[in-house]
Amino acid sequence: SPNPSDDQTIHSTTSPPLPTTGQLLATEQRFSSFIAALKVAFPEGTELDAPFTVFAPTNSAFEKISKQSLTWLLGNKAALTRVMLRHMVAGKAVKIPIGRSVVKTSGGSRIKLRRSEEGGGGGYVDIRTSSGAAKLEQFDILTEDGVVHVIDSLIL
Repeated sequence: SPNPSDDQTIHSTTSPPLPTTGQLLATEQRFSSFIAALKVAFPEGTELDAPFTVFAPTNSAFEKISKQSLTWLLGNKAALTRVMLRHMVAGKAVKIPIGRSVVKTSGGSRIKLRRSEEGGGGGYVDIRTSSGAAKLEQFDILTEDGVVHVIDSLIL
């Protein structure tokens, strides 16, 4: 009979599991304003279908809005919900391809993306919507249930 000590041990080289999109956003301080706004807009959760693509505005993106406008937005759940849905795509994990592309958000808005290979680190990405433009500070951050792109402005 075979000797158990002769068994070859297989060492796993798998990386640790990725965080969920919610875990990633909740554990990074730079998204605390976005998380707070999401909790006001969706106290029971978004109920959107995974996978998700999230265009996550940083705290500095929220600081670009006047205090009066931000106070109004946070006090108007319907308007806030519309704004938050413009930052999410449900049912798709969208990585940003080189060149031009368009993504339709859960709020019905169209986000036009332009990714250049210039600038190193995978290039840079500009986004445009009917309400303005933003830069992606970081993109294609993979999560267990989607992908996160960090933006420097709110999509209003």
